[in-house]
Amino acid sequence: MNIGIFCHPGIDVVFLKEFVSFLKKSGHEVTIFGNALSEPEGRSQEPGEIIAHADLIVSVGGDGTLLRTARYVGDKEKPILGVHLGGLGFLADVSPENYKEKFTQYFAGDYKIEKRSVLASKVRKNGKVEKFFAFNDFVVDKGSSLKMIKIKIFIDGEFLNTYRADGLIVSTPTGSTAYNLSAGGPIIFPCLDVITINPICPHTLSARPLVISDIQEIKVKLEDSKGTPFLSIDGQIKTELDNRTEIIIQKAEFHLKLVRLKEDSFFKTLRAKLNWGKDVRSN
Repeated sequence: MNIGIFCHPGIDVVFLKEFVSFLKKSGHEVTIFGNALSEPEGRSQEPGEIIAHADLIVSVGGDGTLLRTARYVGDKEKPILGVHLGGLGFLADVSPENYKEKFTQYFAGDYKIEKRSVLASKVRKNGKVEKFFAFNDFVVDKGSSLKMIKIKIFIDGEFLNTYRADGLIVSTPTGSTAYNLSAGGPIIFPCLDVITINPICPHTLSARPLVISDIQEIKVKLEDSKGTPFLSIDGQIKTELDNRTEIIIQKAEFHLKLVRLKEDSFFKTLRAKLNWGKDVRSN
């Protein structure tokens, strides 16, 4: 099996050497993006070359690293298995403490592939169209302005609402536990075919998060915006907006494929990350 590894830049090289050595001793070829290791532990190649030849993509870092890895993979739909080294994360269940057990399960075929939906956007501004893909969310942010912005939303061409707010989050089910959760949005089971629209700090309490089908198209227009509003893609890419910008968001034609190993589940992750089921009251 060919395994491509994408790492966080600040990764512990000692752990990475041990991890790569384990994979190679298990009989697999390993290639690494970047220069974290030199021969003989692993060969460094460019992302496109690694992805083209890999049977499995491994992300080593936090959720941000996995999202960057997914961006490299794009519509190639190669399976991604995350090794989690960060803080609060929802996308990877493998850790430095259990990676040997978990990867042994994977090599034995004891796993399943979860197909997660991806969002695609077309940003029309200055007579040009920019295209982006989001695995977690698209966020319209008011930027440097101290005032709220007005955001007009249409669903399949029908006017929905004009939000006066600090911004707007349009998220996938995978992204429901990211910024959407912090902004009071609902937690969505990650394999559902839906999109969440969540205004950030809206001026009126009647503006609530909305869950729609992912076969619907969302159009976003800004009105009377001050400062420099921008569109954030997964918190990693940013493009500036203005009052003439139009954003079209809909489900992408490809999926993010995440590897789930034995005994790992979304509900188990929620219990562990959010301390559900524990009495946290002081005595």
